[in-house]
Amino acid sequence: MKPVLMFLSIVTAIMLVVSGAKANVDSVWVRSCPASGTSFDEPSSIVRDQKGDISIAGYITTPAGNTDLVVSEYSNDGEHLWTETFNGSGNFHDVGTAIASDPRGCVYVTGWSYNPGIDFITLCYDSSGARLWASGRDCGMSERASDIVVDENRNSIITGTSTGSSINANIWIIKYDFLGQEQWARMYPSPGIGYDSAAALALDHEGNIYVAGGCYRSSGIDFTVLKYDSTGTLKWDKFFTSSGSLDEMATDIAVSDDGVIAVSGYITTSWPETDYFTVLMAADGDTLWTRQWHAGSGDMAGAVGFDPSGDILVSGKTGTVKYSRQGEGCSGNRRRFQACGCP
Repeated sequence: MKPVLMFLSIVTAIMLVVSGAKANVDSVWVRSCPASGTSFDEPSSIVRDQKGDISIAGYITTPAGNTDLVVSEYSNDGEHLWTETFNGSGNFHDVGTAIASDPRGCVYVTGWSYNPGIDFITLCYDSSGARLWASGRDCGMSERASDIVVDENRNSIITGTSTGSSINANIWIIKYDFLGQEQWARMYPSPGIGYDSAAALALDHEGNIYVAGGCYRSSGIDFTVLKYDSTGTLKWDKFFTSSGSLDEMATDIAVSDDGVIAVSGYITTSWPETDYFTVLMAADGDTLWTRQWHAGSGDMAGAVGFDPSGDILVSGKTGTVKYSRQGEGCSGNRRRFQACGCP
């Protein structure tokens, strides 16, 4: 295990929402390790396992100006448990973009690695930080992974974008078994020729895979949701768009315990103005409802999830909105929750 000094800060906080208008934030602990001889380091993803341990992924910048993928784990009490880095065969740029864990405490990280050429990279570490496997994937162009999920059989599924040029890119979904052996890889057969990109993944209890992103279909990028079964068969694809040639993008996706799918992102109203856009879907792809939310300039949702009561929370640049399963805003309207004691 190689010790690494890094400029990565981890904060866990307890937030109490008072009267739905304001949150008092109380820090439980804060950890920050200053980098030594580096110019810029960045965390990109965080996950908490069943024991409460917290793992983060990202990259550190080396004294030579290259980047190494970094994974670090802390206990629930803030004790540093381990840190590992990955420097690919190209000895240049390696970046971790997403992280997940399984019930055994293993940590799975995906991102990209210069090999030479930029390829998908996926790694698995055990609970003590020992690397179990590393699997790369060259899809013929320049690949960057955006998300990873792990199913109940410890299979890991990644999604990302393979870019051939500034106007040509494809969505890929790749599944690995618990030993890191590739089970299948699928490039989404886009209905258009242009820039398609994947942003997020989710699984349901049957092992079906849902991808959120954007696809260029005719005159712009459309908000896109894809469903694959566990064998890699495309079951359906759905698109949402505004009028004209404006761009829309799905940025996150979540699946409830009963199989309902929530997708969030943004829709362009008039360039460059955007609104939050949220879609609730059934498992067969039928649209249950869509909602658009405007708070100010540049509204872009970046995360979506279900709370314990089954309501949908959407968060992004300009606030957090809560919807009921029927698409109604809490307390009769769409509601913005302020955090950190802001007015």
